[in-house]
Order: sequence, then C-alpha cells, then structure tokens
Amino acid sequence: MARWKRKILSKGITIIFYILRIFPIKKNKIVFSNFDGKGYGDNPKYIYKELKKIKEIDAVWLISDERYKEGFPSDIRIVRNRSIWKFYELATARVWVDNCRKSAYVRKRKHQYYIMTWHAGLCIKKVEKDAEEVLDKDYIASAKRDSKRIDLMISNCKWCTELYRRSFWYTGEILEGGTPRNDIFFYTDYRREQEIRKYFGVEEETKLVIYAPTFRRDFSMDGYHLDIQNTLKSLEQRFLGKWKLFLRLHPSMRQHMRLEEKISSFVIDVSEYGDIYELLAMCDILITDYSSISFDFANSRKPVFLYATDMEAYNKDRGTYFDLKRLPFPFADSNRGLENTIINFDTNEYLEKLESFFSKVYLWESGYASKNIADKIVEYLNGR
Repeated sequence: MARWKRKILSKGITIIFYILRIFPIKKNKIVFSNFDGKGYGDNPKYIYKELKKIKEIDAVWLISDERYKEGFPSDIRIVRNRSIWKFYELATARVWVDNCRKSAYVRKRKHQYYIMTWHAGLCIKKVEKDAEEVLDKDYIASAKRDSKRIDLMISNCKWCTELYRRSFWYTGEILEGGTPRNDIFFYTDYRREQEIRKYFGVEEETKLVIYAPTFRRDFSMDGYHLDIQNTLKSLEQRFLGKWKLFLRLHPSMRQHMRLEEKISSFVIDVSEYGDIYELLAMCDILITDYSSISFDFANSRKPVFLYATDMEAYNKDRGTYFDLKRLPFPFADSNRGLENTIINFDTNEYLEKLESFFSKVYLWESGYASKNIADKIVEYLNGR
C-alpha cells in the first residue's frame, strides 16, 4: 500500500479510537496479542495461564486470520485484527498484553495499562535503534510512539534491561523477573509431552533434536543446507539411542524448503505447531543459527549447537550483539564441522561456559516470571 494511503487509513482509525471513548473501560478486560495475531503462544499465553489461576478476567485475543483460531481455551474471546471489534476491545480494555509493537494509529486512554513483553530477551541480531539504518523509517517512527504508550516492559537479565534503556526509546518501568515463556524449562509436564508425542507419532524412547533456523532478510536459502542424516548419525554416536529431528521453519521459509522423501521417516515438520516452547521443552537438543531461542532453550541446560554457513553475510546485513564463536554454544559453519562438534561435545565444559555466560549477563530466570507479571496485573486491576 502506498505511504499516503497508509497515512490516510491510520488517521481514519485514530478517529475511530477517539469515538470509541464514549464506551467505558471494562473492569477486568485484558486484550492479548501474539506476533500481531499469530495465535495462542509466546509470553502472552503463559501470562494468561497464570492469571486464570488467581483472578477472573474477561480475556480477548487478537488473531490475524482463521489459520490461528486453533488451540485457544474456551473462555477466551477471539477477535480478528481486521475488524471494528478489535478497536472496540482495545479501547475498552483495562490491560493490553503484547509481544510486538502496536500500530501507530492505536490510542491508549487514561487508566489503561500496556505491558510489552517483547518477543526476544537475550538476542543475537541487532534490534530497534541499534539496527535503525536497515529498518523502515515508518517503523522507527511508530516504534518511538509505541514506547511512549508502554507502562511496563519485562526483562530476564541485566543485559536486556540495558538494551531496552539504550535502544528502545523507553524510559518507563521494567520488571526484572524473567521471561514467561521460559518458565516451561523449569518444570516438566509429562502429560503434555506424551500428548505431543502421540500427536506427532513419536515413540516415548525416541530422543528428539529440533532444528529451528531463523530467516534471512533477503529470503536466501543458502544457509539452510543441513545434512540431516549425518547429523542424526552423529547424535546417535555421541548421545546414543534412537533419534528423530523436529524441523521448525520460519513462516517466510516454509514455501521455499521441502523435505526429501528419503529422510521423511526420521524428520517431522513441526513448523505449523502453535507453541514452539512446548516443543523445545520436550526436546533433548537444539540446533539453530542466529535465533534468540538458543538462549531460551539453554535455561534447560541441555545442549545447543549453532550451525551457520553465512555468518559474514548476515553480519553485513544487520549486525549482531555477540560473536557466535564466543558464545557458550558449540559453533560450526559447515556440516562436517557440526558433526565434529556433536561427536566431541563435552558436557562439563559446556555447562561451565553456560553458567559463566549467564553470570556475566546477570540472568534472572527462575521459573516464576509468569507469576511475577500476573501478580503485577492483578495489583493494577485491584488498585483502581
């Protein structure tokens, strides 16, 4: 859509928000959104689950289209993003919980409370102000406006708190108590794991590795040539047992990458499964590249392997906060290199490096992040 058309549309919706102020704010209404409407998941999901344990709420969830209607609890009202009801729900809610920026046209009222959980804590690729030269100017302007609306951000470490202060144009309150979606790594839900294994047809004794690479801005597929067969052989050699691989592709990659028939018997495409954190929690090993889920998964103290063949090109495109080769995770830039790092993996050395890294960034994950935020929300709801 042309820029001038977007501006006209934005102004029109802004007027709608002001008109909707004739309706009162509903006492216990909370509007949740995940990745601009990508279904029931990430931090908002785990905050909602904890809230339901301690208070009756009127929960509304925004989705982008019908693909994302599955998996919701029956007491959540689902509302499409492209509907007038979205504006009504936002205009009359006491609390907004989101993990992505809200659009420039959204207007917050007095006595509304906006919690931004963001969708990455510790992260590898540069974001917001640190990547300003490669981000769209309209996005930058909208992000600055959004930061002025936010009442609370959450942080899982000192490094993240400093990042939000430095690069998010944000000066408000930060709750330093962990990341809700990472609570799942501090307890084991055997019943849920068995349900997922049954859903995908995975035997209980089978070990699982998940390969979850992030996307490239130019949609290049050069960095995804993982030799799955030899990777699984290396895992069997080092960690023993029977292995299968969960393949989790970014939405922008799914149409470009297809599984070969000869490996389909021991590879399961889980790209369409709603909650990647449920999958991560049940897997024994993660292989990724530049994704922040490496830091999330590491809360389980299970092995993380980084496999990236295009690191130089990726760095030139956006830049990174960390040198991948200096992180606690074994790094490889070729399939042969990955196989060697798996075979020669030293558990004690890995755990020592991991604890040292977490100590340097002052990690605050404890498994109670969802409760910390739920308590904060209830305190606000009960306070006025």
